Amino acid sequence: MALHDTEILGLSWVIEGNYSRLLPQRLERASGFILLDAPTTVSLYRYVRRCWIRRDRPGALEGGSDTVKWTMIRHLIGTTRVNRERYKRMFRDISFPKVQLASPEALDEFYRVNGLTRNAAGTKNKSFIMEKN
Repeated sequence: MALHDTEILGLSWVIEGNYSRLLPQRLERASGFILLDAPTTVSLYRYVRRCWIRRDRPGALEGGSDTVKWTMIRHLIGTTRVNRERYKRMFRDISFPKVQLASPEALDEFYRVNGLTRNAAGTKNKSFIMEKN
């Protein structure tokens, strides 16, 4: 938490992740917000792929490996679904620039329209992204 708090005090930052207890602090300093609202089936597919197929994915901790865990599957099916509604309500209340992407196709279109490219390994960042300029 100390690293998070120090980082958001910087002049420019991007944070990926939906750790909801830290979102209020981020939103106080954010200048933009992207809500990636992927369907549960997409999240489950990506999780299993990340654990079994894309083991060398960008962003993975060096020496670490993801394994399929029932706790994570339950989280994706249960908690994520409940949080999705809360995030949609929160999104409506945000007054600074924001965009909601609700499908892999919408994310692809966002990349295309904004001139963004996939990273070297062919993947894209997922989840919440906030930036302070």
